[in-house]
Amino acid sequence: MSDSLASHTITVRQLLACFATSIVIASTPANGDEKKPNYSQFGIADGEFYPIETSVSHQITLYEDEDIGLHFFPDASISVLSPAPEMRLLVTATYSSWLVEGTDIESLETAREVLTPGKASDFDNGYAGFSGAWQDPDNNTWYGIYHGEDHHDMPTIPTNSISGFYSKIGLAKSTDDGITWEKLGPILSSPKSKKYNAFPDHNGKGVATPGVVASRNGRYLYTYYSDISNIKKRGLGISVARAEVSKKAPLPGNWYKYYRGKFSQPGLAGKDSLILGPKDITGIKNTNDASLFQPVVVYSKTLDRYIMIFCVSLWSENMHADKADKSGLYISFSNDALHWSTPTMLVRDFTLAHYQKSLSWEPSLILDPTDDTHGWLIYGHTPEWFKGGSKNMGHYMVGRRIQFSAEKQDVHLPAIMEPTLEPLDEMLR
Repeated sequence: MSDSLASHTITVRQLLACFATSIVIASTPANGDEKKPNYSQFGIADGEFYPIETSVSHQITLYEDEDIGLHFFPDASISVLSPAPEMRLLVTATYSSWLVEGTDIESLETAREVLTPGKASDFDNGYAGFSGAWQDPDNNTWYGIYHGEDHHDMPTIPTNSISGFYSKIGLAKSTDDGITWEKLGPILSSPKSKKYNAFPDHNGKGVATPGVVASRNGRYLYTYYSDISNIKKRGLGISVARAEVSKKAPLPGNWYKYYRGKFSQPGLAGKDSLILGPKDITGIKNTNDASLFQPVVVYSKTLDRYIMIFCVSLWSENMHADKADKSGLYISFSNDALHWSTPTMLVRDFTLAHYQKSLSWEPSLILDPTDDTHGWLIYGHTPEWFKGGSKNMGHYMVGRRIQFSAEKQDVHLPAIMEPTLEPLDEMLR
């Protein structure tokens, strides 16, 4: 079973004691790009710094396998089309995407399939799973960003019998409030082709598992993702691309990857940098052992912070350990959507499917519409992947209530350590 780390806070004493070390360490990315010191996990108000405390409740089962007609769900981050008075969600299950409706997250009632894999020659011939959506405020068109997989001639993953894949990130649009969708093609792809193999029988590669958020000023749409092609010498971590949406739609060709401090590389086949990597996780020394993936990002207006939840998996634990230690669901905060605080574990569990091991993956963070310091942490879970004779052999939907609190404390940093308060998404215009 997964373990919840029920409360995460940094006291004033810890803050003062750790400034000389932990902040500097957290500000050094895995790929060596220069970063400014990061103060993102601390709120700022009237020149005062205060810690953001995160607490999560116990885990509850929201829906078991076959509830509302779905299997293996959620299989990607959940996209909220409408939180109230009727909740409307895009939920990925098995290999396709579904429009799920109900009164609230605990009372979902109907599901209709709205996006399916393409034909054999398409980049998404084996899988088409929404994991982010944005509505154009000018014309109400929805743009859905999805994980698409090519399964043709890819070896099966031996630890879980899931089909191997080469993935790209695709775009679809809906002009009828999410009922029907038109595919528009891929927007992000890896610089490594499908033919590239980092090792024999390389069964998962490409750019994968996107998470989507609009910038606080509404000018940009950010997509966070992982390139799982095992690019040498950097480990498997999280990167970001963006499209300017203040004047045009986020169509293919309008996306640029963040590389060495600038959004300068094309979304299709361009290079990228890691904004979070294995070296950013406390206690991980071997970057080849750890993977960061499945990022989901939201923005809290009350906290004035971007919040990211993502998976960390250690290959050594997944293959050889009975219980997870460093593997789990982690949380991080950012002031500018690019520079992130030292990640903290929320849930300890394996985050890659492995026969007869527990699993918690594909996280979502859904903030309450009336109070964006409270919400639901939702993820796919099973106590034992593919245990014979069990109804919930694959993963099913579980959740925890999550709360963020920030209490001002009169803590002032030395002048040399004062961060800029100007959001970087403004500075990089």
